[in-house]
Amino acid sequence: MKYFNFSFVLIVMLFLGTACSGVKDIRMTSVNVKSLDINGFRGVTAGIALGIHNPSGRDLSITDIEGTVYLDGQVLGNFSADTLIVRRKTSDIHDLEVKASFDRSADTGKIFSSFLFSGFDPDDCTCDISFKINKPGKENGRRFALKGIELSSFLKAAMSRR
Repeated sequence: MKYFNFSFVLIVMLFLGTACSGVKDIRMTSVNVKSLDINGFRGVTAGIALGIHNPSGRDLSITDIEGTVYLDGQVLGNFSADTLIVRRKTSDIHDLEVKASFDRSADTGKIFSSFLFSGFDPDDCTCDISFKINKPGKENGRRFALKGIELSSFLKAAMSRR
């Protein structure tokens, strides 16, 4: 489950970094896993604390967050997250609940054994993610969809932003 949890944390970081890129100077300051609940062999719910610095004069509501994680081109699982509201001119910690489930075709035994014995290689992992950005309380926001995001390139970008 560490692999799956690690992937979701990074995907959420990617989502926030990309979602906020049009608003000058918004940046992520921290990401911490607060809780991890395993739901049988196929599901995970993670409570994540995201530090976000928003010096801009614009509030954002990020909704309809969902995506798919791929390992070596095969569907590993799907995830979704709660709505996230980022207030203007703040530097806050935001709690986000991410729910994930392994795809029925994913061989969880193989995934866990490869993670435990072979190590995790971010070059083998990609994701697709979609979300909507609105003004808080509004429904007419813009939908974004990102396909084939490489985890390794995201890791490099996330580390260089710190």
